[in-house]
Amino acid sequence: MRVLFFALDIDLSLPRGDSIHAFSLASALARAGNPVHMVVGSAKGAVSSEAFEVSVHPDGGDFRILLHAQQVARRFRPDVIYERRFSPKISAAVSIMTRKPYVVEYNGIVDEEAAMQGRPIPRTRRWRFKASLRMSMLRRAAAVVTVTERLREVVVSEYGVRSSRAFLVENGVDPGLFRPIDRVVAREILGLDPGPIVCFVGNLVGWQGIEVLLEAIKTLHDSVRVILVGDGPDRQQLVDHAKRLNVLARVEFIGSVPHDRVPLYIAASDVCVAPFTAQRNERSGVSPLKLYEYIACARPVVVTGIAGARELVESTGSGIVVPPDDPGALGDAIHRMLQDPTFIAAANRAGEIVRRERSWDSVAASVTRVLRIVTDSQRQPNDSISRDARGQT
Repeated sequence: MRVLFFALDIDLSLPRGDSIHAFSLASALARAGNPVHMVVGSAKGAVSSEAFEVSVHPDGGDFRILLHAQQVARRFRPDVIYERRFSPKISAAVSIMTRKPYVVEYNGIVDEEAAMQGRPIPRTRRWRFKASLRMSMLRRAAAVVTVTERLREVVVSEYGVRSSRAFLVENGVDPGLFRPIDRVVAREILGLDPGPIVCFVGNLVGWQGIEVLLEAIKTLHDSVRVILVGDGPDRQQLVDHAKRLNVLARVEFIGSVPHDRVPLYIAASDVCVAPFTAQRNERSGVSPLKLYEYIACARPVVVTGIAGARELVESTGSGIVVPPDDPGALGDAIHRMLQDPTFIAAANRAGEIVRRERSWDSVAASVTRVLRIVTDSQRQPNDSISRDARGQT
């Protein structure tokens, strides 16, 4: 099955969650025997891939992007179009031109994310028109894939997508890259000093709960340090917050690192954390790459009780779940993990489960089943999606 994959807002050269997700999924789809052409916003030095075709759309607005997408579609001749974007207008247009179905991957509630970053979107007449248009395009999609069950509920109950066309496919991990590494070896490679280390990996934005993590560290022994791997718009705000708490000397802002070095920082740590806030996350749930990567590396984890994170940790026995936005509870859980070696054995067992069951190849297999249902429905009378959707992913 030939898949035209639109990731139009993504820069493949950045080691961010969105680019890692898109690249990993496209690679796994190609490994499964599906020819893939991915159109991205930027790629810089990572323009090519051995597994699939990549092109970068031109700057200059939607019309120029659409022309590029149309040219690619004419040459590539896809069976299905897959777009990772909240507003799938390019997919909808190319679908009309090619008479091929389009599938939308929905990853988050954009308005809530913007508000938490201090740029709320005004509910103007123009906003209402664009929201209505997006809703129409989602309803017209042959299928919508969400990374959390909460998001699936949102697209069905609030956007009017038929439940038979909404599919849950959670994120995955690269089990070849994220695997157990000796902690002493990892620290030697990275030049990290001895002593307890707590690790966070991800984008430095409000809903990650890093301010709460800094407050929790203040409650722990002075020997406990934090490494923050990643960058983002809230970095300076977090530096200032650490200064106010008088813990900046115990916090190292590593910044963005190549994706293949992230496992070293995870392995060098004693505890890894995902302290998601209630705001933004309780409504949408989470399917965080960082959590799969922590567990795959066999590190004990502390997460807040957000749907998606809670179930993963409880089902694998990989760590402790605490209430969101509670520095005391987070600090107590970190302290327990640092003191109790039984968490290491549990993390090793959990790592085996995640590497076996949550790989990107398994994610691609689920997405492929959705795409086959969609393409098969074009060749069958009535709506085969309605009959076949449940239980297929």
